[in-house]
Amino acid sequence: MLRTTSMLALAASCFAQAPTPEPSLAGTVRDRVSGQGLAGVTVTVKKLVGPDDAVASTSTAGNGTYHAAVRPGICRLTFERKGYRTRAFGGKTGAVPEPVVIAEGSHAKGLDVAMAPLSSMAGRVTDEDGEPVGEAAVHLLARRTLLGGHMVLSERTVKTSATGEYRIEDVPDGSYYLGVVPPKRRRPSGGRPTADEQGYVVTYYPRITHLDAAPPIRVDAGEDRAGIDVRLKRSRDYEVRGTVAGHEMEARDLILSLQAAQGESLTAVLLPSVPLTPDLRFEFWDVPPGRYVLVARSKRSIAAPWAKVLIEVAAQDVTDVQVQLVPPFTASGRITAVPESFADSVKMEWLRVSLRAVEGLHVGPPLEGRVSADGSFTVGDVSAGRYHVTVRGLPEGG
Repeated sequence: MLRTTSMLALAASCFAQAPTPEPSLAGTVRDRVSGQGLAGVTVTVKKLVGPDDAVASTSTAGNGTYHAAVRPGICRLTFERKGYRTRAFGGKTGAVPEPVVIAEGSHAKGLDVAMAPLSSMAGRVTDEDGEPVGEAAVHLLARRTLLGGHMVLSERTVKTSATGEYRIEDVPDGSYYLGVVPPKRRRPSGGRPTADEQGYVVTYYPRITHLDAAPPIRVDAGEDRAGIDVRLKRSRDYEVRGTVAGHEMEARDLILSLQAAQGESLTAVLLPSVPLTPDLRFEFWDVPPGRYVLVARSKRSIAAPWAKVLIEVAAQDVTDVQVQLVPPFTASGRITAVPESFADSVKMEWLRVSLRAVEGLHVGPPLEGRVSADGSFTVGDVSAGRYHVTVRGLPEGG
């Protein structure tokens, strides 16, 4: 009896000391068109909510399967492979990623995704007489949602050849617009345009001068889309001139650009930036009618604008624009409390605060700051202006 009791006690001791199984996740990655498993896909697991930002990574095997040991928490899975569109787990491609909850000792299986092969687009740019236009800049434009705001951004830019032809490779499937910026005009002896002078202006596929009226171009996964031709249009355009003041900064350290005011045609996104003259003057040529945001940036830190000025270009040149420089600053604040229903499951230091500019596009790293345990936060490199404030890290419904 004593021998049996000892054996039972030993077995119980071994069972009690067995470690908790390490959490893991697994799934299969396939080609969305062929349905075949994809080898060599990099699978990255990043912690979204929790006390740290732990990251795990693995690759798919020859049949497209993967397995990764992870730490408990709420995570996001992303999948990357050359020649395919990068995507996240959950929902359709381009949709809001679905978080994956990893509990202590759990084994999440069936986390399968289908990756779309990249496509290409090609065509020809001609003038009103059907002659080829070389050295034109062809912009691939897409509507994007950034921190709650809808914008049209240039995803890719290529130049046309001497025969007016262009080709854009590695295009993810989706809907796009095509905008063409003609080569810069040479005016006789550097003179100004006459009142009735017209020149070729930014034109959208197939022959439209306002993006609001341009039809979207649908590109399917793995498609080699050809024949996307653009015929440039002539239009009266104008100049925007002015001066910069308000801070001791040399002209070579600043650069100015025109962006479209939100809700208007985004022709301005495609206009080239201009430098300042030594006496801090600037001049934009070939500006179509529209509402714009003039943005001044430091070349040393282009992420933070030093000035934003709203400009209306109608039936005449805009002259004597005054741009007052204001150095970027650090914005600070405090979150006093989280929603009562999440008070026990969310800690302040898990949250982040994001800022999105009301006027103009933000270029550079996101304007985002971590929240401290006492609810305080700071966001650096903020320019003077109006912003939408978003708190990230709360569960759905927060």
